[in-house]
Amino acid sequence: MPPRAARSSSKGPSARASSKGRKKSLDLDSVPDVAHALEVNEVLDAIGVDPKRGLREKDIAGLREKYGLNELPKEEGASILELFLQQFDDPLVKILLGAALISLVSGILEQKNEGLIEFTVIMVILLLNAGIGVFQEKRAEDAIDALQSYNPEKAKVRRDGKVTEINSSELVPSDIVEINVGDKVPADIRLISMQSTVLKVEQAALTGESSSVNKNPNSLCAEKSELQKKDSIMFSGTDLVYGKCTGVVIKTGSKTEIGKIAKELANKDDEHVSPLKQKLDTFGEQLTTIITVICVLCWAINIFSFGRKGESIMMNGLEGKYAGPYWKAWGSGSLYYFKEAVALAVAAIPEGLPAVVTTCLALGTRRMAKRNALIRHLPAVETLGCTSVICSDKTGTLTTNMMSVQKVLCYGKDKKTFMELDVEGNSFEPSGRAYLDDQDVYAEEYEVLYQMSKVMSLCNGASIQKTAEGRWEKIGEATEAALKVLVEKLDNWVEPRSKQESLTPASDRFEDEFGKPEVTLEFSRDRKSMGVMVSNPLAGGGKKTPSKVGFVFWRVFGVCTLLHAECDC
Repeated sequence: MPPRAARSSSKGPSARASSKGRKKSLDLDSVPDVAHALEVNEVLDAIGVDPKRGLREKDIAGLREKYGLNELPKEEGASILELFLQQFDDPLVKILLGAALISLVSGILEQKNEGLIEFTVIMVILLLNAGIGVFQEKRAEDAIDALQSYNPEKAKVRRDGKVTEINSSELVPSDIVEINVGDKVPADIRLISMQSTVLKVEQAALTGESSSVNKNPNSLCAEKSELQKKDSIMFSGTDLVYGKCTGVVIKTGSKTEIGKIAKELANKDDEHVSPLKQKLDTFGEQLTTIITVICVLCWAINIFSFGRKGESIMMNGLEGKYAGPYWKAWGSGSLYYFKEAVALAVAAIPEGLPAVVTTCLALGTRRMAKRNALIRHLPAVETLGCTSVICSDKTGTLTTNMMSVQKVLCYGKDKKTFMELDVEGNSFEPSGRAYLDDQDVYAEEYEVLYQMSKVMSLCNGASIQKTAEGRWEKIGEATEAALKVLVEKLDNWVEPRSKQESLTPASDRFEDEFGKPEVTLEFSRDRKSMGVMVSNPLAGGGKKTPSKVGFVFWRVFGVCTLLHAECDC
């Protein structure tokens, strides 16, 4: 454990006494659960780390040995063979396996094709059922493994007074980390300072809310508060969309909130079975009992006819009386009636039921997969079908965390009448068109749209990027990224042919003309607006003297407006 760093406190004597009493019972193991209810200096004192220096290299090995790597839990999944065999762990399937085996033995003994055909049909149905089950479970496990993508690969950490970039898996509790806009939070951290006036985090992965939430190191709440109220905590896997901050790591790996979700998803011990599973299990048990009783009765009722039937079989249609041993005739008759009882059992078992159930559930799974629903076990489809009430939050948000502009309402060319444009696309890809009455509309054709594009581009702190897998992602606020995408659509965007070309050429042109923002007044809930001031790079006869003339752009209530065209700065 690193030594505790001494620091002064601005609290009064009583407050210091109370804080001191609380610190005695706090350490690195107990602080994470109450960090959101403690002042910054209390957290740092309990952990024993100097935020200006960070951890010492000699302390890191011990912490990593105690807390492990900062990785989401990886459970060794079952092999294909194990998954395949698990599909036969069902009462009804076991009955059919028994019937298939008896049919096979009967067909071999009697040298008839009927038993072999029945065995083949039953086994084909069971193998088909098992194959579909294995495919579905394997597909679900692969999707669950995708949770690993929530862990960023790199993290900026302060150790021995120096800021370095390391693999996020090497982080340990007590590390001091720096996070900039666009970064993923590498672990659960307690904020200790912010280097911007506003700090916003997108934590839809945990709460499902599409809107980003404000964070502040001085915001405290009760110890037993829900995640949404912990404004001084940044959770692993979430994105910083606005601002810059510094924090201390309090939880890593499976101890983080996203790690807990991964552990629950990886847990294969199903405590609750679906209604369909319960009914099929009950039906299988009852059917097993009934068939067994009926077969035994059918065999026992004919026990006095074993000898006579056996003699008839032994004579094989010959005239005269059977002269052999009675026990051999009795045994032959007993075997005959046993095969009759087995035939009755095979006829009573609904071998088509697994195929029908599997087919119906597979069709349901396929339809749900088209809606991006993840089904790990086929019977879960029926469980959702039995659901009558779904509880969600006040907004009913089940979001993919995408945002796009769908309609634009603005003045037309005459600047007297309004026009309503429709916009294609529902992601951060800038492809698509804006159109009016099925006619493409571009910003250069309308003065209002041009001014809107200018403000949407410059009064904007977001950007978009294309990953190696071809996915379009945002860096920053979703709303601002959606507006930047609209700027490109109004400019007839064409996908770049090479990696050297810009993904947002229209926005880049505005930035080249006006420069980057010199002053930014961040959006707030009170003002409900965002403003930036940019310098005119061509002011002063092209000598680039930005201190003389500037432009102020203002975005209010999501509507872009040129508030003041030119001002002395």
